[in-house]
Amino acid sequence: MSDKKATGDGEMNEPEWMVKKREYEQRMARVKNAKLRLTCTICGEKAKLPCPCGTAQYCTVACQKVDWRERGHKKVCKEILASAKAPTPPPSPPRDVFYGPAPRSHADEIRARIAAEHEAARALREANPEPEPLSARVSSLSNALRQD
Repeated sequence: MSDKKATGDGEMNEPEWMVKKREYEQRMARVKNAKLRLTCTICGEKAKLPCPCGTAQYCTVACQKVDWRERGHKKVCKEILASAKAPTPPPSPPRDVFYGPAPRSHADEIRARIAAEHEAARALREANPEPEPLSARVSSLSNALRQD
């Protein structure tokens, strides 16, 4: 029995146990992150005091003082709060929607001009046909004389 499953297009997916392993690892990472949010940043005890910036938690005021004074979190915390309170610029207005024929490119204009020039030349040739060249008339006369 094979662990791999076939898809409709003939490819083989990864084994089911690998999918379950990845899901388990992701679930455990979420649990670990949740535990980190519940433990003191300094000593690892159960956190009771969240920091205003949301990046640190403390079990006692003493641990908070250690982090703020000795580790310099006070400055970082103010920067995080300032950036969070900074107003975001308004979104740019949407572009006007153009309902109509697509704009023509420069190449299209050139093609249109060339086509118009060819059409004008064709109309001119039809209106004023060129006389048959003299050499063609002479050769046709000499051929007629030879046949007689």
